[in-house]
Amino acid sequence: MEYRFQLLKIRADTKTRCVKLTFSLDIEEESVPDNIYLMRKAPRGFVPCDIKVDGKQVYLYLRERPVPNTDYSLIIEPGKVFSITEEKLETVAPTTIVFDEVVTSDVKILSPTNFDEELGEIQVTWQELGESLTFHYCIEVAKENTFVNLVYHGTIDKTEQQNPLAKYTALLPAVKEPGQYYIRMRSEGPDGYGEWSETVTVVFPQEKTSVPNPQPEGGNPRPDLPEIHDFVKEEDTASTRDPVKTDTPVWVPLETTPDKFNFVFTAPVNIDNAMFHVERRDT
Repeated sequence: MEYRFQLLKIRADTKTRCVKLTFSLDIEEESVPDNIYLMRKAPRGFVPCDIKVDGKQVYLYLRERPVPNTDYSLIIEPGKVFSITEEKLETVAPTTIVFDEVVTSDVKILSPTNFDEELGEIQVTWQELGESLTFHYCIEVAKENTFVNLVYHGTIDKTEQQNPLAKYTALLPAVKEPGQYYIRMRSEGPDGYGEWSETVTVVFPQEKTSVPNPQPEGGNPRPDLPEIHDFVKEEDTASTRDPVKTDTPVWVPLETTPDKFNFVFTAPVNIDNAMFHVERRDT
């Protein structure tokens, strides 16, 4: 029995990282997510993809570069994908998909070498190993070895540098911040890419700043010695001091009555070593 709604064609494109599916009827877009996906066979796992539906075509764009000449499985959940006329897609057996790699040339980065220190622009020299049909070279620079957030990405036309030894050179823009950076390259042909080269690590050191001499001209004079304050209480030397000489005491009458006389005694006194004597006199 032949069904009106069926899968007609599957095409995998390495360069665009895309699997294109062609059906016999227009697809109901809401029925596709979670019902059509790719799986790796070894090691087995789900392959992240972005899905686009356009009429009879469904496009699965791989978020990561597919591994060339490796088997993938296309899975379509039975009875869960519909056409816009609400016809159900019957059981479709898992289909093996292979991303062919037509570019077999490898790229070897000759300079810089690992952990070279760079200042300003980066001059990269590389060599192509192999005789594959190659048109361009792709180069990437990133601050992490996963190359997720790229600092620089460019394509270099092979025809601009005719070299019988297959050695090429490119001058990359200078990075803006000091730190450790990673560089990789690969060749590009008419229908795909070659393998990435080995990653090279380069270092951009922090700029050195000169500190002005804070010393005055004519050398560094020796500073004056600090003044030392002794806060220890001095020894009491009152007993060794000479007593203060006093004048002869003077008796001054204050009040006189028939039966008594009042006098006040006045005389200079040595406070440090003083002795007082009070005596009553009746006159």
